Amino acid sequence: MKKIFPFIAIAFLVSGLWYVRAQEGGQPELQDLDQTKHEAEISQHPHESGLLEPEFEEMRKAAQKTPVRVAPSAPPTLKDKLAQGWRFFRRGDYARAVPLFTRASAAPDAATANEARLGLAYSYLKQGQKGRAKEIFEELVGKNYQTGEVLPNLLSLLLDDREDSRAKPYLALLPENERALWEKKFQEARVREDYRKLAQPPSPQDLNQFVLAHREGLDGCTAPDVFARVAKDLAAAGARTEAASLYRDLLRCPEPDWKARLGVVYGLSEVSPPEEMESLLAEEKEVGPKEYRAELEALELSLLRKQLAALPPGSREAEKVSGKILALQPGDPAAQRALAWAYFNQGKNEEAHRLFSSLHSRYPEERDYALGLAYTQMKMGRDGEALVLAEKVPFKDEEWQKIRAQLYLKRGREAFEKKDYAQAQANLNKALAIEADNRDARILLGWTLFSRGREDRVLSLVQAEREKGKLSPEHLQALNDLELAVLRKQLAALFPSSPQVERVARRILGLQPGDFSARRALAWMYYNQGKDRKAYPLFSSLHKEYPSDRDIALGLIYTQMRMGKTDEALALAERVGFQDREWQEIRAQLYLKKAGEAYDRKKYAEAQTFAGKALTIQPENREARLLSARSSSAQGKPGEALPVFLDQYQKSPSPEMGKSVLSTYDQMGERKRAYQFAEALGKEAPPASKKAAAEYYAFHDAPVRAAQTDPEPGTCYYNADKPSVEASLLFRYKSGSDGFDKLMEADFPVTLDYPARYGKKWSFSLIPAYLSSESAPSFPYAGNYYKYLNGGPKEKDLVTSLWVVKPEIGFQKEGPVRYGFLLGTSFIGGPVSPLPTFTAGLSGKNWLVNVHQLQVDESILSYIGQKDPYTGKEWGRVLRTGIEGEITFEPRPTYWLSFAAGYDYLWGEDVWSNQSVFGTASFGKTIPWGPGGLSAGLFATVKHFRRNTEFFTYGHGGYFSPEFFFMTGPTLRYKTTPCATWSIDARASAGYMYYQTKDSPRYPRFDDNLSALNASAQADATGSYSGESESRLGFSGKVRGVKLFGNHWLGSAFVGFNNASSYNEWRTGVSLQYFFDSITNAGEFRHFLLREPEDRFQRFSR
Repeated sequence: MKKIFPFIAIAFLVSGLWYVRAQEGGQPELQDLDQTKHEAEISQHPHESGLLEPEFEEMRKAAQKTPVRVAPSAPPTLKDKLAQGWRFFRRGDYARAVPLFTRASAAPDAATANEARLGLAYSYLKQGQKGRAKEIFEELVGKNYQTGEVLPNLLSLLLDDREDSRAKPYLALLPENERALWEKKFQEARVREDYRKLAQPPSPQDLNQFVLAHREGLDGCTAPDVFARVAKDLAAAGARTEAASLYRDLLRCPEPDWKARLGVVYGLSEVSPPEEMESLLAEEKEVGPKEYRAELEALELSLLRKQLAALPPGSREAEKVSGKILALQPGDPAAQRALAWAYFNQGKNEEAHRLFSSLHSRYPEERDYALGLAYTQMKMGRDGEALVLAEKVPFKDEEWQKIRAQLYLKRGREAFEKKDYAQAQANLNKALAIEADNRDARILLGWTLFSRGREDRVLSLVQAEREKGKLSPEHLQALNDLELAVLRKQLAALFPSSPQVERVARRILGLQPGDFSARRALAWMYYNQGKDRKAYPLFSSLHKEYPSDRDIALGLIYTQMRMGKTDEALALAERVGFQDREWQEIRAQLYLKKAGEAYDRKKYAEAQTFAGKALTIQPENREARLLSARSSSAQGKPGEALPVFLDQYQKSPSPEMGKSVLSTYDQMGERKRAYQFAEALGKEAPPASKKAAAEYYAFHDAPVRAAQTDPEPGTCYYNADKPSVEASLLFRYKSGSDGFDKLMEADFPVTLDYPARYGKKWSFSLIPAYLSSESAPSFPYAGNYYKYLNGGPKEKDLVTSLWVVKPEIGFQKEGPVRYGFLLGTSFIGGPVSPLPTFTAGLSGKNWLVNVHQLQVDESILSYIGQKDPYTGKEWGRVLRTGIEGEITFEPRPTYWLSFAAGYDYLWGEDVWSNQSVFGTASFGKTIPWGPGGLSAGLFATVKHFRRNTEFFTYGHGGYFSPEFFFMTGPTLRYKTTPCATWSIDARASAGYMYYQTKDSPRYPRFDDNLSALNASAQADATGSYSGESESRLGFSGKVRGVKLFGNHWLGSAFVGFNNASSYNEWRTGVSLQYFFDSITNAGEFRHFLLREPEDRFQRFSR
């Protein structure tokens, strides 16, 4: 037994060793953790020492004792696992540490469990599982476990994830001093993150909003580098004021990094004025280390130099800045140079000379220093020294050459004043060798040559200078004086009869026009050459000096007459006392010219007075007689003018005189005699006479007669006496109720115009048309509707669409009083039989009157009639038979006043008869505008109907018939002048409109047995329509264009709108007219009774 026991002890020892090895076997060697605060803290805790090693040591010792019987070792506890987890953690094997910490977290005692949870959090953190670590840290903080260690780790994770709101309750757990540090860290993180999110490049608005949002951080000097970058961005975006303000805020921060503070100062220098930077730098140089202050001085010097470069050289500001630079860096050449020029400009010549001399001696190769010295010497009167310097320095640029030339010129002038002309000429030649265009030197050279008797060279020099041009007034005067001196010397040497005198005199007068004989000779020379503007001032000034000289007065008056200075010439002629024949003819001629000028200005009484004065001197002067007659005519006294025109026409027939006779007859209202005279004029052989007569016809609305009188091409009325054919498409839309007063109409007229002899014209038209009012209700309230209410049947539908046609023949005769007619029928093909329609009228110069019988075109009922849906009776097809007239006055030229009035009797098939009257007054003015005339004015129109019959029950006419209608407002019309290949006629009227209608019986022609009707039918049969009234803005407008295509085709189109009624109406159309002979313009070829082309079909009310 004793032999067996050692073997049992050895086996027990081996199994114990195996158990320990099994707990650590297969584990790699791990490195200790470092680099983080968290790991450093972990290494200081007691749980870093292993707990299994003492047990192993005890078992090893027991094995060496006397063998005893022992029980097997117990399994590891949760604390053992915690210790083992920390060993794995320290070695960096976080994956194997996690399950051990997880198991240990289930320990029943809180200390072990919390430590295990802390280890687990650190392991997760090392594995990059920050979310899981964060949750455990929050759990431990909630348990108030090791908050001094756990809170910083948790806040670091929340800071990394920018979870500011989640961190707030944990920040409150920190001590005051630590909490402030952590809050600043979070604030700095927000600042950096928000800046990172800004769009690049950021806008000034975004940057300002950023600063506003983080004002607290800025005031707390948080992330100053970010705000410095924002300031730089603001400056780059042009927001210099905001950038400067931000830089100033940053300077208020206690910046330990002096290099960063220097960067802020540099940034501020780029956006702040020099005065502010000067004050700031003075303050900043009182703080900071030596190196910082040295950098500030360098910055200040750089800013001062930059400021100096931007200032005007030699200014007082430049002087101040230079002094500051020299205070910082004595001997600075750029500052000394600026200060020297400042002294120079201020007249401190001694100081400037001292500085320039010093600079030139130190830097002889610098051009500007030598230049300043030379200018200063010249200014001080030390020209000799300046010339020595100028000849010594090597500079050959334009300015230095100008200095040398100026110095030589001074020496030449000094020699000239001493009458040393040879020396003067030598110095002036040197000046001109350098500066050939120096006019002062050349003029002085001229005087030098003149003094030496070289007049020929002087004149050549003067001529050369004049040819160069661009002379200043001073140089021009100097050249004039020099040339005058030579010319006067030459003139004094000439004989009075020498042919050279005129040449010399002209040149003298050109320079000094005061010599009498030379001026007189030159004045007549200018007059004979037609140079009146040059002769007039000479004669005028001479006459003032010598008023009794006849020759001068005669030259002056002839010049005035030719220049159109009639008033001056007449005043002179009446003032001087010369009475010879030549002077009498001059006076008559001037009176006649004054009369013509007054006539052109439309001062006809004055014109007649002057013409009478001319006739007093020359009674048989034909021009004076005609001008007197025309003046009488223009004053509204054609009876005085007519005998003169007829007498002159008989003595010397001419088209022009014929026009005057025609115009006078027309003015007297003798249109018949004017036409007779035009007929006689048109029968004369000369083409000009025929043309004059034709132009009279054309102007008085007789183009056919004009073309028959003068068939030559090239006139506005050419071939107006030739036939043509026209085809049109016209469309009209009138608003209203479907099936009743709504109307859509399409017309397709074809017209043949056939002129005849003596200004006559026939026209033949065929007008197919399509009418539609769209669908009516199944049982329309129309016709004898009460029959339907009484139980009667509906026999037929209302006519809502159909094709119709009508013919028309027209005739007109041109003459002193035009007359004509248009004869046709109402539309054929409707429910009611057609009746004749007609218009016959007369017109004069400014009046028109006609009688007519025309269709009323406001609905199918009024147009062609209807059949009663309930009885089959026909009714409708309304005609208006009446008279109307218009007259226009011209109270003043371009002004017009027009009145129109008319009466109509309206009747139809079984239609309640009606009567209407209307009146219109308008006035305005026509002004030329572009290729036509614009008429603008005001109008007022009134209309009255005896009865209101705008309904569709039996007996009514279906047309708008207010008891009272009134409209007034402005009216405009633009129309191009005739005789062109195109024309435009546009008009528009708008204004206040008011109308009122009467009550009206529903069945005005009711003749049924009322007692035989039921109650509903009786109520309807005896009922009435209520009147209504309305006031609103009314408008009507229309545009029509005509264009000539080639020589035979005339196209036109129009569009119009009108709401000056109880409905709205649109009209549009196109037409194409073919002329069998060529025409040359888009003139008006329609019947005079048709005010518009579409009126040819006589559908529109006036």
